[in-house]
Amino acid sequence: MIVAEYGNYTFTSRGGAVDFGTDYEYLVPAFYSLVFSLDDEVVDFKMSTNNNDMGDFDDVVMEIELKNGEHHVFALQLKHIVRPIAQVHLVTNNKKFSLKKYSKEFKKVKTNYDKSQSYSAAFQNFHFILFSNSVLEKHEEIGEDWTKLEPIADGQKIDSDILIRKFDDCFEKKFLNFGETDSGINYKIKCGKEGSPDEEFFNQFSFYTKQKTAKETESLIADTILNTFKNCNSSVVIKYLNYFSYWCRRDFGAYKLTKQDVRTKLAELLLAPHIPEPNIEELKSLPEDKNLMLLEIFLRFDIVLLEKPSEVVLNKIWSMFMQQFLIISKEWTTPISGLYIGLVKDIMDLPISALSENFNEISLKKIYLILWQKDMLPLILKVPKDAPEQQHILQAIKLCDTKGRKKKFLLVEETNLEETSDWTIFRNLSDLRSATNFYNVLTERLSVSVQGRPSILLKELLQIDESLVNTFTMQEIVLMLDGKFLIGDDCKKHFPKYYVPRQVPKILMNSEIIDELDDLFVVSYSDDVDNIHTNFRVNTLDISKYLLLKPRGGSISYKPKQFPASYLVNIEEKEQVINNKFVILAKGGCSKEQFEEISLMNSTKNCHHVHFIDNQRIEWMESRGSINEIQNYQLNSKELKSEDFVQDSDVFTHFGNKINVICADPGMGKSIMMKFLKYNCPSSFWVVMKY
Repeated sequence: MIVAEYGNYTFTSRGGAVDFGTDYEYLVPAFYSLVFSLDDEVVDFKMSTNNNDMGDFDDVVMEIELKNGEHHVFALQLKHIVRPIAQVHLVTNNKKFSLKKYSKEFKKVKTNYDKSQSYSAAFQNFHFILFSNSVLEKHEEIGEDWTKLEPIADGQKIDSDILIRKFDDCFEKKFLNFGETDSGINYKIKCGKEGSPDEEFFNQFSFYTKQKTAKETESLIADTILNTFKNCNSSVVIKYLNYFSYWCRRDFGAYKLTKQDVRTKLAELLLAPHIPEPNIEELKSLPEDKNLMLLEIFLRFDIVLLEKPSEVVLNKIWSMFMQQFLIISKEWTTPISGLYIGLVKDIMDLPISALSENFNEISLKKIYLILWQKDMLPLILKVPKDAPEQQHILQAIKLCDTKGRKKKFLLVEETNLEETSDWTIFRNLSDLRSATNFYNVLTERLSVSVQGRPSILLKELLQIDESLVNTFTMQEIVLMLDGKFLIGDDCKKHFPKYYVPRQVPKILMNSEIIDELDDLFVVSYSDDVDNIHTNFRVNTLDISKYLLLKPRGGSISYKPKQFPASYLVNIEEKEQVINNKFVILAKGGCSKEQFEEISLMNSTKNCHHVHFIDNQRIEWMESRGSINEIQNYQLNSKELKSEDFVQDSDVFTHFGNKINVICADPGMGKSIMMKFLKYNCPSSFWVVMKY
């Protein structure tokens, strides 16, 4: 036996054994393959027909692995006839039913088994069965006690050592029954003489009669499929039978069918009608690197969810899939003559479950199904949520889980996946986090535009807000592939073709405010300003020293004696009330955190952060507390110089308050400027404009 790629097991068939006119040859294995594939007690099986290893018991050979660890082989010789089976044929040298002939064949099989050892079952677990739809002549006279076979031929009784009895309570009967409608009569046979050379054969031999006819077997297969998979189309039955007909004729070669093969074929037949047909003329090629990234996501997961995708998204996915094809046609289901020769040079390149049609008339849809069978692409399925087919769709998907090996699926409609807890499912980008390297590559290659602003890497956006990782589904990832993915409205659409830059005045105040108000001022200044303390008639204190020594919990008094004299820069005393005040100096700037801490430490005072301009002017930055009094010191806009204005492009970096109000007369361009700011603000902000 040779194991081909994808686990295809080959065997040597008997030359000239196939009867192309007998449906029974493929219906029996088709039935048992169906039943065993749906039976959890059967871990695996290998089904073959006309298997040379079994001699005359070659018609159907079933190698079974059970859940309890046992391995068995059932070798069936099929006899589909209309008339009853004459008893005399069993004890004479009849070509079809001679027990002596079958005993000889048994011994040959045993000899070959001892030589080859190609079967995992012990030989005592081989079951040899003469299997017929007909009944044994005078079967009414045979009971559960051993009865000697004394058939009559030409009016004379023939002497025989053969004993026969009905025997239903046996392993073979329980395993090979036809379900509730089974009416078979099964016999065990032995030789009446002790020490018979046929004793071992009879121990492992059974005679099954009154089994289902070909037509009954076909009906039973149909009933099993239609009752198991509710609401599936009857064409599934026809295609399933056709598949076994081609396989039995060895159109695909001499390959054994396994449980995985049959389950996958069933799944294909059930699911193929629910593949949404692509609009091939609308498909466009994707860059190879993006194509491979998307494909890797699909192949990393058993199921990818894509609920109600747009036609654009679905077309992009189909475009990626089509690039895996070796040939492109404008038709989805129309056969492409002669394609098989160019597509598959060696039949062993394909799993046996992928074969079923005349490959000289293969279609693009069939190529797609082959690539799915080869685990190269996921299967796209579209079934409305409330459609009656939903139930058997999930059943069919579960058929593709054999020994932990699963096929890939892309579901484009919401589906109940409660019974697929052991499947890996992609719902959103967060599901890729465990694949750290690929996740990093993906987020560094894809980009987004927030509200029409210049694009940034997806990784940068996720660094701004990590929770966004849960919002990016396969639909968003697909749309990012062309580098034009937009989040929100495109603010450029409402932006004028020509924009005149605007300026916003700084909020400047007379520096006398520091001397005249009993508020706490934090004055920040540039590094190039020397001896700044000489510009104030109050004590000054460096911000770092203040934060280091100031007791927490607030203080009502601002007397300099709170601090060691060496930390204060004193001025010449003029008035006692002024000399009891001080300002905090912050060289290079005061951060929001520092100002917040100072404000909390002085909760009973109005605190103001200002920036030193010159000895006459300061710029207001922010306050904690009331600003009523400081407004009286604000300079009129007419007093401002050109350098006292902030360019619109610098507004976000210059003004650090959470709320900023820009006022101007009608027609001055406030709305246009807001659109400009919306476009130029950092991507970490989401802008909402209210009119």
